[in-house]
Amino acid sequence: MKLPFLLYFLTFAGEKYIKDKRKIAAIISNAPGKRVS
Repeated sequence: MKLPFLLYFLTFAGEKYIKDKRKIAAIISNAPGKRVS
């Protein structure tokens, strides 16, 4: 079971997202696999 790790990861990712909202948004929209313009 990786529930505790998943919970920690989600919390960390959420915190990181709140801190670097624009940066993550830019990374996601500029991802190599995402060519939807």
